[in-house]
Amino acid sequence: MTTYLYPFFAKKKEKSYQISFPDFPEVNTSADSLEVVYTEAIRALSQHVYNLLVNEEAMPTASLWESLDTPPKSMAFLASIDQVEVLATFGNKPVKKMISIPTWMSIRAEKNSLSLSKVLQQALKERFEK
Repeated sequence: MTTYLYPFFAKKKEKSYQISFPDFPEVNTSADSLEVVYTEAIRALSQHVYNLLVNEEAMPTASLWESLDTPPKSMAFLASIDQVEVLATFGNKPVKKMISIPTWMSIRAEKNSLSLSKVLQQALKERFEK
């Protein structure tokens, strides 16, 4: 399990909070209230991290707190993103795959009312957790 920690800033604007990430200048979002700043930041960053993972792009090294200059009138936060959670949330759309198995396995699976899709998913999850 990989967890990513990235700093972000929230700056109060007229009717919202502007959220920015120093390590991801292309990721910007906003929140209507301070109570949802963290949730909105995690949502935006998770979507971006998902795209990086799917495209097999490198994750940037997180900035150190000491090296950051907090913008004026901004609050600093630390976002925690779990790789498995991101993939499960954004990458859960089913895709069709054709598989080949021996005839005897197909017959036994049908007799036992097994869903080959579920069996394959369970086996892959177990393999990935190793």
